Amino acid sequence: GKRVAPSTTKKAEPTQEVVHGIRTSLTGEAERFLARMATRFPFLHPDRITDAHKRRPGHPDYDPRTVYIPPGWFKEQKVSEGQQQWWQFKAANFDSVLLFKMGKFYEMFEMDAYVGVDVLGLSFMKGEQPHAGFPEVKYHDMAEGLARAGYRVVVVEQTETPEQLAKRNEQRKKEGQKMVNVVAREKVAVLSKGTLVDAEMVSSRPDASYLLALCELPPPPHHFSEPTSVVTIGLCAVDVAAAHIIVGMFNDDEVRSVLRTHLTSLQPVEVVLPGRSPALSPTTSRVLKACLREPRVNTLRGEAAEWSADKARQLVSQGTYYDDSGAPGTRPTPSAIQRLLAAEQAADAAPTAASPAGAAALSGMLLFLKDCLLDRAVLPLGRVDMLPEQQQGAGAKDGSSTPLPGSDEPRSMLLNGAALENLEVLENADGGSHGTLLSVVDHSTTPFGRRRLRQWLCRPLFRVGDIEARQDAVADLMGPAAEAAGRARKHLAGISDLERAVARLHASTVEGAVGRDAGNVVLYEDAAKPRVRALRAAIRDLRAVQCAVAEVQAVHADLSSSLLLQLTGSSGCWEAMATALKEMEGATDWKEAEATGGVVPVQGVDEQYDQAVHATSEAES
Repeated sequence: GKRVAPSTTKKAEPTQEVVHGIRTSLTGEAERFLARMATRFPFLHPDRITDAHKRRPGHPDYDPRTVYIPPGWFKEQKVSEGQQQWWQFKAANFDSVLLFKMGKFYEMFEMDAYVGVDVLGLSFMKGEQPHAGFPEVKYHDMAEGLARAGYRVVVVEQTETPEQLAKRNEQRKKEGQKMVNVVAREKVAVLSKGTLVDAEMVSSRPDASYLLALCELPPPPHHFSEPTSVVTIGLCAVDVAAAHIIVGMFNDDEVRSVLRTHLTSLQPVEVVLPGRSPALSPTTSRVLKACLREPRVNTLRGEAAEWSADKARQLVSQGTYYDDSGAPGTRPTPSAIQRLLAAEQAADAAPTAASPAGAAALSGMLLFLKDCLLDRAVLPLGRVDMLPEQQQGAGAKDGSSTPLPGSDEPRSMLLNGAALENLEVLENADGGSHGTLLSVVDHSTTPFGRRRLRQWLCRPLFRVGDIEARQDAVADLMGPAAEAAGRARKHLAGISDLERAVARLHASTVEGAVGRDAGNVVLYEDAAKPRVRALRAAIRDLRAVQCAVAEVQAVHADLSSSLLLQLTGSSGCWEAMATALKEMEGATDWKEAEATGGVVPVQGVDEQYDQAVHATSEAES
């Protein structure tokens, strides 16, 4: 049918009804498809629908994310090969909205088209089939709009051009196989409120958007003597865009006071729950609903329905996210994860992070990230922290948090949920930020600085020595280092969200990673130039950080703060960073690289490249 350009303004919130598993409206132009929707898909009728394993709703293992399509339906309804391919993806992701790439456009068919019209302001195309779409250049805006509206979006990209299909068919013909009439496509990304990573989708929201996996177990036997401890809760929160992971466990009381505190502090936008074991109690479920503002809730089914410490160990081991060999260039398993996956403590031992509740929550998060094709983008480079109660003693140089030396007391004090709300630390009574403590003290020049300040406000320092160390640092920054601090702020003021940018760059290059940046994805818009611009911007921003640190280093002789000296001192990291930046800055002509989208190493930078160029020149001559 004739393609209609998407409207620049989105429609008002429609009356929500259910059309074969998707929340949409049946008013207006959508009415003309009602008869077709009612008769063409008998396997989707409530009295017949089953999941991929032919389980009916009500079965304990029923998986609403999938649907069973009778094998003879395609032939009976004369469904084209292209539409059969769409239905195969839809059947495996029935609870999701598909963005199905066809040439230069993302198409939305059947029940998904209703969502495109309702949420994105698209128009139905002419014809008897519900169908809408938008051009590739509008991908980030449209995909983000669907995810922010609460939908799970599955992006299906072409991984083969028509020319490549023709060559594949030539080979199939030689082998006596049937010709294929549609190009190959793959599921490359899963987008939702908590899984957005593209810079274009998260740049307007500097605060962390946490995914939260939660599970619940009875407390260990030694806690029954404590009348207030009635349950052990495992928690794993992930800020996917910044590759930041928080894991741990805690014992809680009948009203879930500690859980309320963590929920108020983190404010996750998406929650992951086990479908079977360990299931949440009604009390914990009510607390989740009361403390959060309409998060997207994912209940894992099938093999992912059961979470455990053993499954977490298996997933970490099989995922090959880390390398404990000690070889150069490898990253060992973060100490926080090592502690979490340690052998369960004896029944009479003191509570530790090795509680199976914390490890079970980690297993649920890993299963969810794998399903969203994000595990390899987050785990290998991710910063891993323990929950605040677990931050005791010294940390490690592997990405885990490193508290200051001190006693075995917790480093920080958690403000409970009631205190955060009543004192309006993060939000006012209307849910906004005006007049809050955060709005008053936030003079951050960087997005990641704002996120760190938010964490500090939720977890004030507890140890006297740490508080005094921070006060000494502030005194130096307002005294002998005041001018240097001002110059440092100027260097930092112009940089982007470097924490997220580095995570994104790593995710696009890590071995085994997938997404629209994968080499086999066919994109018609120029994707090379934006990637080069992002890389060069990250290098410039890292140089700005280096210059900011150098301003403070220049006045080291006048400083008395051990904390400032430690952060900006010559521990080797700043020198190594300076060397690496110098190599990157001189590796190519970056101005030309941005203009062409190709990074050509200058002679002497890459020996293998130089040899290839020499061999090519000799062959051509």
